[in-house]
Formats: sequence, structure tokens, C-alpha cells
Amino acid sequence: NNLNSVFITDGGNRLVGVVSKSRLAEVLKKNPTSLGPYTTKNYVSVLENSNLEEVVSEAAQSNDPIAVLDEQQQLVGVISRRKLLSELADVI
Repeated sequence: NNLNSVFITDGGNRLVGVVSKSRLAEVLKKNPTSLGPYTTKNYVSVLENSNLEEVVSEAAQSNDPIAVLDEQQQLVGVISRRKLLSELADVI
């Protein structure tokens, strides 16, 4: 896939942070028992019932993928900017 980040969830599938793929490769060499300390909370997210305007607005503010969360903050999907723009181009 074209995502440059990996979203990290807890045992309940709740989003706890994000780590870049390059950082993840570095961290995994250390064989950690948890990725939590290596994640950042600096990610873009929308709720699964967000309208297209909200999603596009969030995508315009970041080059990173967008986490799609449910009301319990569980990760239900990921939208890449590339895929979003591709789909929008098909509609226009």
C-alpha cells in the first residue's frame, strides 16, 4: 500500500497513536514488548459518519493518512490522501 505510517491500536482496537514506517523498522530492531512508547498522537482522524466535506478538510491539512474511528475511538479504517484524491477526480 501507499501509506507511510502505521496506526497502532490497543487490545480493544482503540487508536493509541501512529508511527512512521521508517521509525517502525528502527524500533522493531530493538524487539520492544510494546510500541506505545514509540508512537505519536499527532495524527489526523475523522469519525466513520463524517461527511465528505469534513474528510476533505482534514486531508487538506496533512500529508498523512486519515484514521477513521467509530464513536468508541476504535479504528475502523484508513483513508490515504492519494485514494481520496483519486476518487474525487473520478467524480468531478
